Amino acid sequence: MPKRSFALIRKHSCTLQLFLFKVLVVYETTIENELELTRFRFLNSQDVLSDKCKALTELITKMLSGGIKGSEMVKYDKC
Repeated sequence: MPKRSFALIRKHSCTLQLFLFKVLVVYETTIENELELTRFRFLNSQDVLSDKCKALTELITKMLSGGIKGSEMVKYDKC
């Protein structure tokens, strides 16, 4: 092969490597962002579940003690 062909192959090889590296960096960043979002959503859902659980526990405790009125039931309707 002529020297010029080798030079072209090397040039395009470097360009391809640089391109693939950039794609890899973008892909890695995207994956990290998705993982962080998933973790954030999970933690938020745990807080919501925890709040609902607390509300339900409070409702059951009040019902068992006989200290809940019909008007207060509306407050717990969404549990």
